[in-house]
Amino acid sequence: MRAQRRPAGQPHLAPWRAGSARRGTRGRPPPLPALTPRRGPWCNRCVMAARTIELDPDRFDREELVPAAEALRAGQLVIFPTETVYGVGARADDPEAVRRLRAFKQRGADKPFARLAPDAVAALEPLAHVPPRVLPAARELWPGPFTLVLPQPGGASEGVRVPQHRLAQTLLRLAEVPVAASSANRAGEPPPTTAEQARRAVDEQVAVFVAGGPARLAQPSTVLEVADTRWRILRQGLLDAAILRPRLETLVLFVCTGNSCRSPMAEGLFRARLSELLGIAPADLARHGLLVQSAGVAAGHGASPSPQAVRVLAERGIDIAGHRSQPVTEALVQRAQLIVAMGPGHVHSLLSWWPEIAPRLMLIRDEGVADPIGSSEAVYRESAAQIEAGFDRVLDRLFGDALGRLVLRKRRRGEKP
Repeated sequence: MRAQRRPAGQPHLAPWRAGSARRGTRGRPPPLPALTPRRGPWCNRCVMAARTIELDPDRFDREELVPAAEALRAGQLVIFPTETVYGVGARADDPEAVRRLRAFKQRGADKPFARLAPDAVAALEPLAHVPPRVLPAARELWPGPFTLVLPQPGGASEGVRVPQHRLAQTLLRLAEVPVAASSANRAGEPPPTTAEQARRAVDEQVAVFVAGGPARLAQPSTVLEVADTRWRILRQGLLDAAILRPRLETLVLFVCTGNSCRSPMAEGLFRARLSELLGIAPADLARHGLLVQSAGVAAGHGASPSPQAVRVLAERGIDIAGHRSQPVTEALVQRAQLIVAMGPGHVHSLLSWWPEIAPRLMLIRDEGVADPIGSSEAVYRESAAQIEAGFDRVLDRLFGDALGRLVLRKRRRGEKP
């Protein structure tokens, strides 16, 4: 039996396995979109009217988004909902698709588009340089209404976002290509926040329109530019500076008893270890958003470290002579991303005061580090060795997930903007 030939100009369509959620059919192919006599802005042939896919964002079959994903892969424009506004997306690695997106947005080549990704690793993996200070923000604020703009080698910057919308995330995963996107409005018009508003933006340039109800937040994302040693808000959204600032630094807090022996040594040794790992001078770590401090559960204010601790670390080229003791406080433990106790007793004390810090609290070694106070320098050297032996565990908590490993890998490549 001879296969039927497609009419000229009619694109190949994948099997429609999900049917139409709006019409309640399943398993039957919908009618092909009608050809319109309008001319597209990028060619002189007739173009199809946009296919509309109406879905409930809380209850849908991922197969229903296959036509939209195929359109993105083919270089076509797709309008779809996010939690902030309705967006229009195009394949980011296809120059012709990006040109269509610019024509739709009436935007010049000097104004780049953000790239959307289904998760944080997919968002940051294509970038040559990722500042370590973005880790807490990426972990805590993605997916969500938060766009990161990161300077790259060569002077360019790239914006990336992970939307918190099931339809958008599913579409991005199905597309399996980088997607450049912007709000689905022309220059000078407000961004659409409902399906009805977005429908008015659909024209012959759009291949597929995914209607998924109103945008839950109904306002654009916060746009934040983050470099190695600075950050600034480019566009204010739901997330303000008070929310962003503590998520643009990582504080590791070492805790012992008097903050004169073990925890000051741990502070100095770990700062040196981070410096070596990331290729950042110890004095510059704080400017990169990487903070290391120490405190004591029974410490007073302003005491000097023990002379033995100072001399033992000086043998390693680390100067802690200027350290002054401080007691552990609620402000310190609430600010810290990771709290490292020197002994089991310190864990018990901290949890009795602030039980909610348990997920961020760890013991440096299963057996802890013995208190060397009043002992010889040889005992202090043994304490320093025990502290260093626990750093692999600490680093695993900081960088052991997929996102942390990604940042370390890119840092070691040495490409900087």
